[in-house]
Amino acid sequence: KIVDMTPAISPAPTQRGGSPQALIPMVYPHLECREIKVEQALEVLLHTPRPVLMIFYMAKFAWRRFSEFDRTSLRTGGILTAAAAKTMVQPPEQAGSEECEKSGHAVVAVFVGSNGGQKVLVIKNSWGAETHGAKGWLLMEAEAAAHLAASYHSVFWTTRSLRSHPRGAELQQHWRVASEGDKAAFNAYRREQSQQQWHACNRALVQTMGGGHGFRLQPLDQVTARYLVV
Repeated sequence: KIVDMTPAISPAPTQRGGSPQALIPMVYPHLECREIKVEQALEVLLHTPRPVLMIFYMAKFAWRRFSEFDRTSLRTGGILTAAAAKTMVQPPEQAGSEECEKSGHAVVAVFVGSNGGQKVLVIKNSWGAETHGAKGWLLMEAEAAAHLAASYHSVFWTTRSLRSHPRGAELQQHWRVASEGDKAAFNAYRREQSQQQWHACNRALVQTMGGGHGFRLQPLDQVTARYLVV
């Protein structure tokens, strides 16, 4: 059984070319990681409290274009569209092997928004609030991520994986009591946590967008519902 409470994950050591399926269990032995499709990622973001790990894998020239787009658009609440992403990864004429060398970067998709009928991923960068996007938040059409060779990974722990945890019995008991015992108190805590995250994201985006386009963040009541035990 997948338990829908993902512990906070601090930055983990990485190695060149390492997959999250291999690296995450090495650093966090009681967490599991599974690659999923974009449709499944959207379902997780819409209906569960778990964020989704995303990894972009692009050539050096594409990363340079992405950084420029970030500086001129994403930091003011702009949205990376599918068309812009497709142009971003087109190799320049006479690109050398060094320019085409690829590397990856991991971020976390937290919410889903919408803009003109397009689903928009609300992404939290792993480098902090001052480095990319609107105070650390990036807006990207779901279709754009495909052009950036994005992969999606669900990170979770299960009742099975907790059996070998030094505090596994305690954690399982906490979950059981919280979810099956005092549901009202547990839901109040989860509601407060989800609302704080939503408001922080919304404030950052509103401050940077300035009403520049029709983006709408996933409604607060929908986000809150993701976190409740019924």
